[in-house]
Amino acid sequence: MLWYSTLAVAVIYVFGMIPLASPNPSFTITDFWRWWVVHLWVEWAFETFTAAVTGYFLMSLGLVSRQLVERAVLFEWILILLSGILGTGHHMYWVGEPDLWIGVGSMFSFLEVLPLFLLVIEAIDQRRHIAEQKDFPYRLAYLYILGSAFWNFVGAGVFGGGTLNAPLVNYYEHGTFLTLNHAHTAMFGAFGLLAIGLVYMVLRYLNGDRAWSDRLGVWAFWLYNIGMVLWIVLNFYPIGWPQLEAVY
Repeated sequence: MLWYSTLAVAVIYVFGMIPLASPNPSFTITDFWRWWVVHLWVEWAFETFTAAVTGYFLMSLGLVSRQLVERAVLFEWILILLSGILGTGHHMYWVGEPDLWIGVGSMFSFLEVLPLFLLVIEAIDQRRHIAEQKDFPYRLAYLYILGSAFWNFVGAGVFGGGTLNAPLVNYYEHGTFLTLNHAHTAMFGAFGLLAIGLVYMVLRYLNGDRAWSDRLGVWAFWLYNIGMVLWIVLNFYPIGWPQLEAVY
């Protein structure tokens, strides 16, 4: 599953080259392929990769069973085949497609984050094993994975599927800074923290029994998250909500 999702990340990006390789005078056709990358690449290929990597990571640490990981990832993939593809529909109306896509996209796009969220809830429940192991070496990496799951749920789920996808809201909100708030918090929060967590896991493994301190990594984690919150409070919301108010 991990290799399939990695391959999907590369393959889906190829569709973004179609408008460059064969320019089309129709904006609708050009933007259709753009959303294949912007939406399917991130909310289909990347979500499958995130689910597989997170499941593998938690299983490697002994926090969840292999059976649970396989079930969660398969459940995630089934939902992503629906939500990642059909969920793209909430963009289609704006490039000239029928208005039914607003409702279809709104209904399916919130579902994709649920299996990963449930998987991480199980990992949090198993965290007592970490507390019992005073020498548990991957506390820092685990912290970043939890942060990734949090922003995946908030950035992609709450700010995206939960807040913006209602057709009446989406009709007026589309293209404002509230959309950027959803996209950037999901991308930098979910995938950014996941990447850093995996880096720390590898570095800690390679370090072996040599001296290791989590202090700077923990500081970096909280500063990163504080920066994300300030990004929302000082940039996206002060611009996005007045934009929505101006057109609603």
